[in-house]
Amino acid sequence: HHRGGVNRIRSASRANASGIVATWGDTGHVQIWDTSAHLKGMAKEASSGERVRKRGKVKQVHQTPLHMVQHSSEGYSMDWRPAHNHSQNSLSLLTGDCAGKILLTEMRDGLTWSTHDRGFEGHTSSVEDLQWSPTEETVFASCSCDQTIKIWDTRQRSRPALSFHAHDADVNVLSWNAVTSCMIGSGGDDGTMRIWDMRSISNNQYV
Repeated sequence: HHRGGVNRIRSASRANASGIVATWGDTGHVQIWDTSAHLKGMAKEASSGERVRKRGKVKQVHQTPLHMVQHSSEGYSMDWRPAHNHSQNSLSLLTGDCAGKILLTEMRDGLTWSTHDRGFEGHTSSVEDLQWSPTEETVFASCSCDQTIKIWDTRQRSRPALSFHAHDADVNVLSWNAVTSCMIGSGGDDGTMRIWDMRSISNNQYV
């Protein structure tokens, strides 16, 4: 069973992690699941026509999560590290909660999951969105209800590498340009969308 209501779900989008899914719960738990056996079963049923005959019947599956992350409060933001950025035998998941804390969970050598005890500290309000850099494997961005965007390096947890005031209200979403990696887009409760050039952040000027 899932602990609490499900706030968000994200699947790991890489060939060697098919079926690996993370869920954010309103209890403060992030749970990581392996759904690959269920996906294979559905594919088998579909190919044999069995699923058509079972239409209208919902099968409930009871499963224990592979790993559980405990935050101090519930949250919504999370992002898997892109496949092309990292070792083929590892997975990395960022999760951010409503208390402003960001945690990093990693799976090494296809076997062991662990969550780093020390989080990334700097936001003073809810972390609304997280995204890994499309080009640098240790770098990610976060945005928050504290009206800032922060750029982090996983090798330095005590403070962000860059922080700037992005909107005059909660910053709800951000998107890192996959083609021009120095550009980040953001959107906030002030009703604006802005583009930021990481090479020339001065006086909080957007493009």
